[in-house]
Amino acid sequence: MPDFSQARLAWIRLALVPEVGPVTIARLLNVFGDAQQVLKSTQDELLQVPDVGPKRANSIQAARRMPLEEMLDECERYGIQLLTPLDPSYPEPLRKIPDPPSVLFMRGTLRPEDSLALAMVGTRHPSLYGRQMATRLAEGFAHAGLTVVSGLARGIDGCSHEGALAGGGRTLAILGSGLLEIYPPEHAKLAERIVEHGALLSESPPHVKPLAESFPRRNRIVSGLSLGVVVVEAGDRSGSTITARHATEQGREVFAVPGRLTDRTAHGTLRLIRDGASVVLGVETVLEELGPLIAPITQKLTRFGMNDPREFDLGEPLVTEKPTENGSTAACTTADVTRFTGHAHRKKMTAAQPLPFTDDSQSNGPSSDDFPDETSRSQESQSDVPSDQTARSESLTIRRPAELLINEVERTVLSAIGNGDAVQVDAVIRQSGLTSQQVLTALAVLEMRHLIRRRGTFVARA
Repeated sequence: MPDFSQARLAWIRLALVPEVGPVTIARLLNVFGDAQQVLKSTQDELLQVPDVGPKRANSIQAARRMPLEEMLDECERYGIQLLTPLDPSYPEPLRKIPDPPSVLFMRGTLRPEDSLALAMVGTRHPSLYGRQMATRLAEGFAHAGLTVVSGLARGIDGCSHEGALAGGGRTLAILGSGLLEIYPPEHAKLAERIVEHGALLSESPPHVKPLAESFPRRNRIVSGLSLGVVVVEAGDRSGSTITARHATEQGREVFAVPGRLTDRTAHGTLRLIRDGASVVLGVETVLEELGPLIAPITQKLTRFGMNDPREFDLGEPLVTEKPTENGSTAACTTADVTRFTGHAHRKKMTAAQPLPFTDDSQSNGPSSDDFPDETSRSQESQSDVPSDQTARSESLTIRRPAELLINEVERTVLSAIGNGDAVQVDAVIRQSGLTSQQVLTALAVLEMRHLIRRRGTFVARA
């Protein structure tokens, strides 16, 4: 069995008592001080705690003898970590919600950048529009450096995870079952990809089957890990509206993607908008609402021309919607993601805007007049670039006028990509000497300016 302290073992035993939830644990700790003292207490002492009756008191006392060895050995064998509020690695945002999970089982990794997270939720039976919006929004958030949080369910959840992965970002999946009982089963491969680029998390021990009551309860974790919740499509009684309610109670922002009045899957989102949720008109509108916490990301996107929410180009429908045997629409697949994200986001030009070149392939994006502080910004970024990489970027051959507007970090990334065949993003990170976050952000800028092409994990100069 892994080497856990007695205090941590006591906490895990208490957290796994079925009749005792986070609120009751908080009351017990307020009276007894720590989990070890709770388990040592007599029934009469336990009955003095509010909402603890004889049944709960008996369950708490029985937890003293709860066998943990087999479960902990299995967790170690499958790479499952246990996180409790006693651990420094416990997600900080969850400590601040009214009912933080007493224990979290995790496969994968949590990183500091996951504190900049956005939840995306919606119906399990989305329309083509809903799948397309979820995929493209998630990809856009990932390009911007946000971690996408969702629930691994069919429909919008699956599309959101797929979109985040397609955008080269991180994603967290909060399960309503144990981590060794992936539900739905067709998302098992997606779950493995999430482990590689984020984490699977659950309050339930590894082999707990999916139970109906577990899914509404896990929604508070989805919202609690996030700065805000984006509801893509939802019916009147959708579980997504429960997540939105949790977000409001936790002080998180709530966003809703508008839909057609005649669509049942739009009723929930339209009601949320009526009740005060912010309307999602594109990636930039969400970032603007989140404000100072993601100001650097907002500034980055504004620089490459996505400062008007109307410029979020969904394009024409790319696939034909086919109902399944039960009448619902098909789940999002990797093929869907390829079709939905095959075209880079483009800045739309209106008649009032002069075109700098007649050849679209030579468009240089925003002019230098749009960025009066461009010189100072480049100087500030210079300190982030290793000296040898700076020298190499200075010898970069300029192919397009837009390359004159990029900063030193972006120029270093472009130099690391080179002039030859497509290279993997990991190779660009190693070659540039920059952090992965710097490289991913720079790649998003370069792609929006049509200076590079991305296909999966490969990138090449345009």
